[in-house]
Amino acid sequence: MPDAPHVMRFRAPTVSCSEAIDWEIVRVTFDTEADDFDEENRTSPYLSISANFEFSDAVQIEFHDGDDYSGGYLREVDLWRNKVRVLSRAGDCFEIDFELSDTAFTGLREYLKVLMQVDVSRESGPAEQAAALDG
Repeated sequence: MPDAPHVMRFRAPTVSCSEAIDWEIVRVTFDTEADDFDEENRTSPYLSISANFEFSDAVQIEFHDGDDYSGGYLREVDLWRNKVRVLSRAGDCFEIDFELSDTAFTGLREYLKVLMQVDVSRESGPAEQAAALDG
């Protein structure tokens, strides 16, 4: 019998985005711990979304639910200014709250756009809000 899908909601004080090999490898991580945390002792959740476009267009997720590690393939991402909702192909659902500066949020939005190959923002960002006020 397959495991039931995970449903996780947490606050991520650490949000990190990285790329390598001219955007062939892209990763976004939402974590309850600092970047320098010792993974061997993990008891708190995180979600990592990554792709290695050199070999595949598939976007993978890796997560820890507070007890154990797991992973799968990404189906959908919805991004708001202080929240993200991520769904896996297996039905896992992650709702993650965060606080980022406007610059960091714009970077997150761009990284997720590269991973999903479409803008996943569900509301206008700072640039669009400023343009709307000017127009």
